[in-house]
Amino acid sequence: MRCRRFVSISKNKRFTDYCCGKNISLNGKVQFADGAPLSTGIVCFQSEQGVSRAPLQSDGTFKVSTLKKDDGIPPGTYKVFIAGAFRGEATDSAKASSDGGIPEGPVFPLIDPKLMNPDTSGITCEVKSGMKLPYLIQVDAPPK
Repeated sequence: MRCRRFVSISKNKRFTDYCCGKNISLNGKVQFADGAPLSTGIVCFQSEQGVSRAPLQSDGTFKVSTLKKDDGIPPGTYKVFIAGAFRGEATDSAKASSDGGIPEGPVFPLIDPKLMNPDTSGITCEVKSGMKLPYLIQVDAPPK
């Protein structure tokens, strides 16, 4: 029997739907075209069943979690987007924000805002056993 477990987020509330299954360990890096890392934000992998997330480290690397730290992600196709990638007075709170929300105070996006929405990012990921890792995501700076 093949089952999956997922987490979905809705208005700051976390709902968990359990089902058994083997998650895939997924790690990667987010960087700009020049190779500079994106060091603030949360990489989100969204499917019809929910969202798995991975906070970015200072070197742009991440490791995806679904229900607990570093537990991986169920196989499947995901829309990928980045939440909480801001700079300004509230950058530290944006980085620490567990829901990837926009912090209070004057902030400015570090990446093109289209990359912050699963429906406009244009990034998809097919998670499967044996996939090439690390998973690299290239982002664009916000338009001027």
